[in-house]
Amino acid sequence: MDAMDSCKRCGTCCRKGGPSLHAQDHALVEKGLLNRSDLVTLRKGELAFDPIQDQVLPLGNELIKIKGQGKSWVCRFLEPTHSCRIYDCRPVECQALLCWNTEQLEAVYDKDRLTRADLFAPESGLPAIIEEHETKCPYSKVLELAEQAVAGKGNSIKELAALAEYDRSLRALLVQKAGAMISELDLILGRDVLATLPALGLTLVRKDSKTYQVIRSKKQGMGPGRALWKP
Repeated sequence: MDAMDSCKRCGTCCRKGGPSLHAQDHALVEKGLLNRSDLVTLRKGELAFDPIQDQVLPLGNELIKIKGQGKSWVCRFLEPTHSCRIYDCRPVECQALLCWNTEQLEAVYDKDRLTRADLFAPESGLPAIIEEHETKCPYSKVLELAEQAVAGKGNSIKELAALAEYDRSLRALLVQKAGAMISELDLILGRDVLATLPALGLTLVRKDSKTYQVIRSKKQGMGPGRALWKP
């Protein structure tokens, strides 16, 4: 084996973001090897880095990823020693990734991705809630309004604040009435709308249900896609 053709345990790939999950990873969730609190949904329309096209694009379909550490996208299972806490049951993307040859990962990257429909049974009531959320607060609309707000057009701030308030209220309802854990909401409903706006060049700071402070800023880095690293 060539000296370059082996894992150096540098942790670079893990620091570029946790993997997206695929149908083959469903068993990891079913068996509790991956908890709901470990996962986040990136919704259809959200901007994410596509490593195959090497650019940030709106997602054509939702995907589920392992969360990062704190506010970063560094995989939450990466240890300071660069080891992986779930190495023996790591998801299929991690198994396929060889940093010196990404062909295996590219072959599975956009195939059979796991979605919320795969994880939540209809009888739980969550699919109906998710469908309502996607209908009333689609991310494509969030993106459209955020772009208009940055440009200072029309009533976009007011409309965007209304979407953010609906999103916030539904999250609170799921916790108070349905017993959902706060840490599970990133999976059930995707990321809080307000948390996604800084990447679009806009920050809304909630004062109360009718008042938001508006801060326009430079777009922050888009980091939610699973980056491929080639030496």
